Amino acid sequence: MKVSVILPGSASIQNKGVCIAVWTSKDLFWIDAGFTSFKALSKAKRDCEKLSGLPLSCCYVSHRHSDHFSDKIAGWLKKLNVAVAEVGQTRSWDLPSVEIWAWTVRHNPTIPTYGFSVAEPISDKVAAFCIEGRPELSGIPSTYTLDFIYIEANHDPDLLLRFPQSDYHSQNAQWHLDNKSCGQFLAKCQPKIAVIGNLSESRNTPALAKMDVERLAGMEVHLATECEPHKKIPKVWEI
Repeated sequence: MKVSVILPGSASIQNKGVCIAVWTSKDLFWIDAGFTSFKALSKAKRDCEKLSGLPLSCCYVSHRHSDHFSDKIAGWLKKLNVAVAEVGQTRSWDLPSVEIWAWTVRHNPTIPTYGFSVAEPISDKVAAFCIEGRPELSGIPSTYTLDFIYIEANHDPDLLLRFPQSDYHSQNAQWHLDNKSCGQFLAKCQPKIAVIGNLSESRNTPALAKMDVERLAGMEVHLATECEPHKKIPKVWEI
């Protein structure tokens, strides 16, 4: 199983979307598709298919925020013959080479939000994806060793207070992981590979997030930083 963060999100006023590509020898799928135009989404699809050598079959939806998924994005995917899987609306979650679980994440209470666990039986590998929000360890299958996790490190509390629109963001910060909470969560689940996203230069610089999370988690973490697939090949993690 391989993972590439196509769009890493951004915890800033101008929110940038999230899209993560996952593929095996038989299947390629996305988790979220937070593109702002059909042109950008189409280009990312072609790039991912070229990188993996597989057709994009499905997009799994963590929640309905415009920087993750929307009716407009659903229309774009339909136009490109890509299936959409949403909790409560999709009966079959599994693909030929992977088994997929969705689990509830504490986030904005008005918008149901989910994380995903992806297991590849042939390799006995398991990856977890908590795109946004506060996950619970109970959501991750305890019978497996966690080989990979993508998780947010949304903010540093001190930087948050100094942010120009701190009142707005402080109200929403309770639904996101700060560096301390992220590091503590990783210390408990002990994945072999950890990638943190939803970073910003204002509320949580990549350098600060990496330093704080690694100190608390007791392990190396990788940064999901901005990458434009049409300009360069995104980083690929092999699980």
